[in-house]
This record gives sequence, structure tokens and C-alpha cells, in this order.
Amino acid sequence: MISPEDNSRWKELGRQIQIFIQWSISSAIDAAFLALWVFFQWLLDVKIIQEYKISNIDLWVLLSFQIIFAISTVIPVMIFIYTDIRIMFIRAKRRIQQEIKVGEEDRHDET
Repeated sequence: MISPEDNSRWKELGRQIQIFIQWSISSAIDAAFLALWVFFQWLLDVKIIQEYKISNIDLWVLLSFQIIFAISTVIPVMIFIYTDIRIMFIRAKRRIQQEIKVGEEDRHDET
């Protein structure tokens, strides 16, 4: 027969697995967005800049727009990554505070 203490350990393990799965999926999505961004930057370089052999002022204008496009498209991705990391830290801090509270309650119950 499973004791209540063993049952709570299994529930805690299930919660931890769920958190790790969420982190993994979130990281995979963030990595996919970054990979997509890199792919578009590469595609622009290979299919436009090198294909049409742009030079002189046209090259400088295109490179300027490529830099602006790169920055404007990578910033939202970086914001999502920052948000995901920040949420992970906030949740971890909350779990630590809850564990501290449980430990203090257990200590008071023992006295």
C-alpha cells in the first residue's frame, strides 16, 4: 500500500516532470524562431545579394536595410526568450518560498 508520504513524492515528481516538459517545449519554440531568423538572413544574402551581384551604393543600401531588418526581427524573438527565462525564475522563486513556508510549518508542528 502506498503511504500518503510516498503519494506526495510521486505528485511532486509529476509536477517537476511537467515543469521540465514546459521548459523544453518553450526552449524548442524559442530555438525554432531563432533558426528561422537565421535562415531568412542567409536566404536574403544568398538569393539577393550574391545572386544579383549587387555592388557600390546599392550594396550599401541593401546591407543597411538588411541590418535594420535583422535587428527588427530578432528583437521580438529575444523578448520572448527573455520573457520565458524570467517566468522560469519567478516560478522557481515562488516554489522555493512555498517550500520554505512548508518547512517552517512542519517545524512549528513538531514543537
